[in-house]
Amino acid sequence: MSTVTTHGEFAHPALFYRTEQEYTRQTVAFLREGLANGEPMAVAVPGPNLGLIKAGLGGDAEGILFLD
Repeated sequence: MSTVTTHGEFAHPALFYRTEQEYTRQTVAFLREGLANGEPMAVAVPGPNLGLIKAGLGGDAEGILFLD
């Protein structure tokens, strides 16, 4: 489940999850959708979560800016 707050063209979704697997699955799906739509992508999460996301994306991680 996510909630999206919009202001102009900016949208900030919130992600609710219970497990690392659920977090990874939902985050990767969101990022892949953005990539498919040609949207610029940046991910800013704590380091351990970056590893989960990068592993989940595999080769699709190219072109995404990752920030710890």
